[in-house]
Amino acid sequence: MTSLRREIADAVSKPAKMTRDELLNEYKGTQIMYRIDVSGVDLQGLDLSHAVWEECILDGADLRGATIASSAFNACSFAGARLDGADATSAIFSKPDLTGVQFGTVRLPSAVFQNTRIVGNSLADAFLDGAMFNKLDLTGTTFPRSLKRSVFASSILANANLAGANLERCAFLKCKTGGIDLTRAVLLQCLLVKPDLTTARMEGIRMNRCNIVEAKLPGRHFDDVDFSMTQFIKAEMPRTSFCNAMLKNCNFQQSNLDHADFSGAQIENGLFAGAILTSARLAGARIPNGSFAGANLDKADLHSAVLTHANFTKARLTGASLRETKLANALFNHADLTGTDFGGADVNRARLHRAIESGTNWRNANRKAALEDDAELKRAEDWPTARKAGAPS
Repeated sequence: MTSLRREIADAVSKPAKMTRDELLNEYKGTQIMYRIDVSGVDLQGLDLSHAVWEECILDGADLRGATIASSAFNACSFAGARLDGADATSAIFSKPDLTGVQFGTVRLPSAVFQNTRIVGNSLADAFLDGAMFNKLDLTGTTFPRSLKRSVFASSILANANLAGANLERCAFLKCKTGGIDLTRAVLLQCLLVKPDLTTARMEGIRMNRCNIVEAKLPGRHFDDVDFSMTQFIKAEMPRTSFCNAMLKNCNFQQSNLDHADFSGAQIENGLFAGAILTSARLAGARIPNGSFAGANLDKADLHSAVLTHANFTKARLTGASLRETKLANALFNHADLTGTDFGGADVNRARLHRAIESGTNWRNANRKAALEDDAELKRAEDWPTARKAGAPS
């Protein structure tokens, strides 16, 4: 009985076919447009803003130069519609059919698209600043050369074309990015959460002040790039190369950088706390004031690097090479230096408080210029309250 009632209701309320004039009369009378069919109708230049469109058919409609700003389109069909030059500022498109839409120079600032597909289409000439794309399939879509404050959430951006684009304060939240083309793109203050960029095209990319959380970037080549002030939090970047890269004030906290290559990189104030740098190459890198607290640098090659004032507290450097490394005023408190090679290193006033030095090589290094256990700190760590709280011994 329920399904019969629904069929009767659908039959009674079939989309009403309207002409341009009939639509204007309907629009003047109400702002709620329900089940209206204007497929193929010339709507050029009309002001249809601030309306609510429910289950309407606009297939093949000519909306060039029309204004649909601040309108909401719920389950409407735009298949083959022409939107070139239309103003859709702050419009909401929920579950629309956008098959074959000709976007052209449509204005979509602060517009919202959700639960639809724009596969293989071109948005290259559209204005999308501040637009939000939620749960969209944008496979193979071409985007404009400039995007500001746009948000892509839980969307598919596989093979999307952003080559040469300038992206400023854009967010990519848990999107599928396989094969995305970011060649020569410039990312400024962008946020990327859990992107898989294993197969992304990133030649010549530049990033500044970006936040990249739990990214997958294994085996990539970023030699000579400029990623200044970018955060790579908990990233999977084994075997990735950053040779001679500009990485000032970058954050690789808790990232997997196994066998990564930072040779010759500029990483002033770099943060590697808790990172995995096993067998990594940092030879000749400049990392003054760098933090490697709690990091694993087993068998890492840091020879001839500049690591003045660096923090290696509780780090593992077993079998690592720090030959000819500049380590003045560095901290090695509670670090594991088993088998570490400090041959010819400068450790003037480096702190070795309770460091493990089993089999450590100090040949030709100024070991006597380093500072031994700090008696006051040792007493504080051995105080019963501190021991109860888990202070290291």
